[in-house]
Amino acid sequence: MKKITLLCMFLMTAVLSAQTVFVNEIHYDNSGTDSGEAIEIAGTAGTDVSGWSIVRYNGSNGNMYGMDNFVGTLPDQDNGFGTTSISYPTNGLQNGAPDGFALVNNTGVVVQFLSYEGTLTANDGPAAGMTSTDIGISENSGTAAGTSLQLTGGPGSASGDFTWVGGVAQSFGAVNAGQSFAAVMTPCAISCPPSMTVTAMPGMTSAVVTYADPTLSGDCTMAGFTQTAGLASGASFPLGATTNTFEAVDENTGATVSCSFIVTVNDGTGPEVVCQDITVTLDANGEASIGASDILSNTIFGGYEIDQTGTFAPIDISSGATNVSLGDDQVSGSLPIGFDFNFYGNDYSNFFISSNGFITFNAGTNSGCCSGQFIPNTNNPNNLIAFAWEDLDPGNGGQPAINLVRYNTIGSAPNRILVMEFFNVDHFPSGDAVTSQVHLFEGSNKIEIHTTAQPAGGSHTQGLENADGTEAIATPGRNAQAWTVSNDYVSFTPQVAVPDNDGPTTDIVLDMTDFTCADAGDNTVTVTATDSNGNTSSCTATVSVIPEVSFANCAVDIFTGTGSGVCSAVITFPTPTATSVCGAPVITQTAGPASGSAFPVGTTLVEFTADINGVATFCSFNVTVTDTDLPQLDCPGDLIVSADDSGNYTIEDYTAATDNCTSASNIVTTQEPAAGTVVEEGSTTTVTVTATDEAGNVASCTFDILVDSTLSVSDQELSSSIAIYPNPTRDVITVSNNSNAVVRSMSIVDVSGRVVFSKTADISTTTTLDFSNLAAGIYFVQISADNSQTVKRVVKQ
Repeated sequence: MKKITLLCMFLMTAVLSAQTVFVNEIHYDNSGTDSGEAIEIAGTAGTDVSGWSIVRYNGSNGNMYGMDNFVGTLPDQDNGFGTTSISYPTNGLQNGAPDGFALVNNTGVVVQFLSYEGTLTANDGPAAGMTSTDIGISENSGTAAGTSLQLTGGPGSASGDFTWVGGVAQSFGAVNAGQSFAAVMTPCAISCPPSMTVTAMPGMTSAVVTYADPTLSGDCTMAGFTQTAGLASGASFPLGATTNTFEAVDENTGATVSCSFIVTVNDGTGPEVVCQDITVTLDANGEASIGASDILSNTIFGGYEIDQTGTFAPIDISSGATNVSLGDDQVSGSLPIGFDFNFYGNDYSNFFISSNGFITFNAGTNSGCCSGQFIPNTNNPNNLIAFAWEDLDPGNGGQPAINLVRYNTIGSAPNRILVMEFFNVDHFPSGDAVTSQVHLFEGSNKIEIHTTAQPAGGSHTQGLENADGTEAIATPGRNAQAWTVSNDYVSFTPQVAVPDNDGPTTDIVLDMTDFTCADAGDNTVTVTATDSNGNTSSCTATVSVIPEVSFANCAVDIFTGTGSGVCSAVITFPTPTATSVCGAPVITQTAGPASGSAFPVGTTLVEFTADINGVATFCSFNVTVTDTDLPQLDCPGDLIVSADDSGNYTIEDYTAATDNCTSASNIVTTQEPAAGTVVEEGSTTTVTVTATDEAGNVASCTFDILVDSTLSVSDQELSSSIAIYPNPTRDVITVSNNSNAVVRSMSIVDVSGRVVFSKTADISTTTTLDFSNLAAGIYFVQISADNSQTVKRVVKQ
């Protein structure tokens, strides 16, 4: 028979350091008629080799010429290993040179591709395209029958642990002579529980999580495990992901094995929403709209939304703008915005311009030379709006045609706009001029960038960055990148957010945002906020919708004084009219006296109500009536009086006063000198009486009292003997003479000293005087006797 060389190939789809199933013995040629041809495999005991196969290949053409299947499970013949074989009829295995076969597992994967007496490349079958490997020994026609080629040596557990030998007695189905197997050593391993996700209870920012201990395995000695990262089982885990790592050490080798798993705690609490009731007035078209910031009282800054779909519309500020002189790599001084502007949640009233294409709200920032920074970046500069940040040079001269930096605040509150412009500003050292405007909007705090031209390459940045450089938003494709644009629009609109455990939430929905005349009155609006974990919170508010009403003839506040002697004023005013796009209002007066009424002293509210579908709109004004009438004093004219027996006179009380509004008891009166003051005979004393009412009106009068030294003692006797009654009087008084003297004449004198009535008579007892035709006031009755006289004061009511 011809000489045969046995080749073997070891091939797998995955790189393995050892095989658990492999070819262990083969016989294909012997002297005389071939007999006992077979192929044996060996492997780990218990391996089910059903479906495994031997595919035979012809070395002359690389084609398969047969396939045979194994059945059953490998037995335990030696230290956890066993063998099984497939037998072939005479010449069942070709003698080569070369020929070969492939060991294929039950999934169709070639485990080994072996050949003898040379190598071959498979043309078809499972090993197609593979090249075999010659194992280096062979059989031939001189080989003794009953022998085979076998793996020997050991102990081992894989084909590479053994050596091929020939001329050894066949042992198909048993462990080969001189072969011993060693148990496969399983490496040390530690297995963690699987990663898990839990949800915190509502209102909580953590969750208690328990998990199983790691398990240890392998042919090694480990005393236990140690947690090197994360939290212990049963601990309170914070929101977010926590990585837990455990380690174990093989005490035999010192090798460390580890495993990790992640505990993720999702937020179970919805965002915080606090609603507030509001009132909105419909516009002239009968329409109004609201947003989340109108109805929520706890909104916070929620970042910016970028938009590039708006209209390019720079504003001409060539007239009225303030020019800013900047050299290369310079920052301006503080410049006024003209209103409070909120940027990243902070209010600013001033800004600074960098020559390199950005504005900032930070004092003392550097110029950002000499290329656009990638944002966010915590390095200076920060707190900025970059429109074409690179190495620009407005100090390159040529003004006013080029290299102009200017700004102007236009419009009126609350809708003002700051416009900052770079007009034909060179890149350093010259050329590629940039023309761009930044618009800051009052109230909405929106930012727009209108770029007429940015033609240069280089690393430019366009976007916003917060005060410490930890947050930023850049226009896509313009973050420290080369880009050019013309007639370009970009806007950054601040978003309304509410607080949440996971950070600010901007997913806020109102179930009603637009209102018309049909919604006049109170409307319940529900606000719902949803966070990143799908948690929701809601609150409701009452939105009172007031139709727009235009009043005509609504009086302005009225100020007037009282009339003389009365504590009020008659006020007239027009009845207002009203119109509305929502219908004809019904006008009623709902507060204050009607027009033409007497209004009291003080301030009185007059209110008219325009009613549309039960919704009231008001026109109101105040009527203020001030007491302007002075108090009335009962002062006499100058008086001539007689001294008493001691030559003195006691001044009487002249403080009686009346007022149109203030009661007599509340009028504050003073007299100087005060009543009871004693003056000497022959003196003249000026008496001043002052009265102040509750409105602060002040009246005063003065008169002189002459103590006549010519009056005798008999004058005093007469005065004490004369009685007048009733006093005060409305008409007639009685004069009673209780002295021995005979009264010869009487005169009535008013406070100005004018004699209004006189009478001569001999009166020894009583007589009367008629005051009925005299005006109310203070009067003096001068009484004369033969050798004496006196004066009596009478009040006429």
